[in-house]
Amino acid sequence: MNKGRIISLSGVSGAGKSLLIKDLVANLGFEHAIRVTTRKPREGEMNHVDAHFLTIQEFSHLEKQGKIILTGDVFGNRYGFFKGAFKKIEKGANITLDFRYYMAEDFKRTYPEAFCTYIMPRKTRFATTELAKRNVSQSEKLMRTKAMYAELCWFNADNNKDMFDAIYQNDYTKNSVAGFRELVKNELAREVYHGC
Repeated sequence: MNKGRIISLSGVSGAGKSLLIKDLVANLGFEHAIRVTTRKPREGEMNHVDAHFLTIQEFSHLEKQGKIILTGDVFGNRYGFFKGAFKKIEKGANITLDFRYYMAEDFKRTYPEAFCTYIMPRKTRFATTELAKRNVSQSEKLMRTKAMYAELCWFNADNNKDMFDAIYQNDYTKNSVAGFRELVKNELAREVYHGC
C-alpha cells in the first residue's frame, strides 16, 4: 500500500485556509488533522469537530507524554496536533492541516515529504473582511489584524518564502478554490521518495 501524503496550509488569519481545507476534504477525500488547543470554543464551535478543546493542564500533560506534537503559542493559547492523526498516512490516507507560519520549518523537519503551502490573500482587504466576519471580540480582531500585517512583513523579508513548497494567492472565489485543488492534485500525482 502506498503511503499517504500531508498537505499543510499556513497563512494569515482570514486568508481562506479553512475554505481550502474543506474543499480538499470534500473533493479529494483528505482527512483533516484537527488542532488541539487551550483556546475557549467560539460561539457555534463544537469540540472534536472544529478543534479539540483542552484545559492548559490537559494539554501540558498530553504534550509531556508525547501525544501532542508540533506545538506552539498563538495569541496566548497553546496549539498542536494529536500524534495519532499522522499515523493514518502509513495506511494510505492523505492528511491536510493548517498551522502558523513559524511552525513550518519544524514541521518540514519532522515530515520532510509533506507539501507545505503558504496561502496569501490576493489583497489584504480580503483577509481583513474575513476577519471582520468572525465571532470574536473587537480586541481579538484588532490583535489578529496587527498580527496579519506583521506576518506579511515577515513573509516578504529575507528568505522566509523558501520554507514553503508553494505560495498560493487566494481570492475566495470558486475558481481560486478549484485552482488550489488542482495544485494539490498535481502534487499528489508526483512520486515522492519515502526512503528504504
